[in-house]
Amino acid sequence: MNELLLLSLILVIVIAAFLMYYSRAHYAVKIIVFPALIAAGLFGYTIFVDNMGAPISSMPKGVFTYVHHQSGEGGEVIYLWVWTADRGQRLHTFPYTRETMEQLEGAQGRAETGTETGQFNGNETGDFDYERVEGQYETDGGFTK
Repeated sequence: MNELLLLSLILVIVIAAFLMYYSRAHYAVKIIVFPALIAAGLFGYTIFVDNMGAPISSMPKGVFTYVHHQSGEGGEVIYLWVWTADRGQRLHTFPYTRETMEQLEGAQGRAETGTETGQFNGNETGDFDYERVEGQYETDGGFTK
């Protein structure tokens, strides 16, 4: 993935350099544009690489298979590791609430005896409750009873 991004960046810079060389732009513009493209490309690449593997800052959407959870940062956030058929393994982080932590503790207990599949649903107060989904979650996104 990184190699593809880097090759695309190099290709864009070479094309821009070619176009700037044959353009009728002022000589000063030609001198400024090429280093600016290189700097912007390297800056974007650095941000991309830095954010790879970072946790997703929201609760998981839709149905997922529970893998593990823990509280972090002094009990201010919950880290939830899930698996989904369309995205695979993901780490989510969201604000800590006692109710959510208790629901995840129950999911952890059930996951020790087998696979735990669930989802988060909004409630009347605007919070999210964990709901267990019956059936086995298959890799094609469907369920079996």
